[in-house]
Amino acid sequence: MKNKKSLLFLIFILLITSVVFNAIFFYQQSKQQNIKIKADALDIIDQRLNTTYYEVNNFPSGAADNLLFLSKLSEFQKISTGSAEINNLEKDFLEFLTQSEAYYQISYLVSNKKVLLTAEFDGKERQIISGSNNKQQDSSYFDLLKNLKKGEVYIFPLTLENKIPILKYATPIFDQKTNELKGIILTKVYANYFLDSIRRSQREGEVTYLIDKNGFYLANPDKNKEFGYLSENENNNFFVDYPMISKDLINKCNERRQETDEQFFTYRCINPTISNFEIYEGLKTVNENLKDDYQWLLITVTNKSDGLKDFTQQKKDYLWAIFIQMLIQGFVFILLLMEKKIF
Repeated sequence: MKNKKSLLFLIFILLITSVVFNAIFFYQQSKQQNIKIKADALDIIDQRLNTTYYEVNNFPSGAADNLLFLSKLSEFQKISTGSAEINNLEKDFLEFLTQSEAYYQISYLVSNKKVLLTAEFDGKERQIISGSNNKQQDSSYFDLLKNLKKGEVYIFPLTLENKIPILKYATPIFDQKTNELKGIILTKVYANYFLDSIRRSQREGEVTYLIDKNGFYLANPDKNKEFGYLSENENNNFFVDYPMISKDLINKCNERRQETDEQFFTYRCINPTISNFEIYEGLKTVNENLKDDYQWLLITVTNKSDGLKDFTQQKKDYLWAIFIQMLIQGFVFILLLMEKKIF
């Protein structure tokens, strides 16, 4: 009887040792696998966000290049009010608008702050707006832009015209002989051509926004929440919807991600004041004249329960593995007891 009890105790110790060993082994394996799964999931989120950024950036970069190309036309050096070159420039402006349906309007402002020429595309027809139909209010841009250098493009903050998001570009024209400022080319672009790329880049459990420094939405799947700064609606704001996130994200561009218990916040800081939408990388100086109050953030919010489904499944697999292992070892233990006729 004593031998049977000793054998039973030995088998029991071996069983417990085996269970503990396997539990530790599976835990370590599961922990390493979970770290890998999390890293892979975050890498996929980064790739999706970068893809959205590059889709967004392709358009404004091209628009700025087209504007700079147009500014090199010889007509700008010859033109004067009432000159024959205006007719050639009208044709060039209309041709410029045909390059993309996103091009809404292009104007030439001369040094006396007069809008000399404007071409416009209303979505149906491209036409020249002349004489009293010129939008004289655009001449107010001249004082703002007169300090631009040759080859520079200024991008204005996003605004709404007739409830449509508009992005404005401007570049100066200088006299080749005197190097004096002759005028400014101002073009307006339908911003939805790149904002829609952001609105469409949504997934189950993951949403992507474009916001300004103050958290106001520039692109949101819910268009009613966009441009809150124009309507002075403080509630249509990213930092109101996500109060757990620090409002100084724009000063943490190099971090690229924040994390809460429930969500990942992956973001890129974007500088829209140069000739394209360039990602601003932390301490890297993108533009010496960068205005700190005019930057955007492209940000993706991912629910961990959706973004890390494999991670959650892996933990379940781990628990099941331990449970099954214990059942098998318990079954073997009972068989041994029966074999030895211990009970």
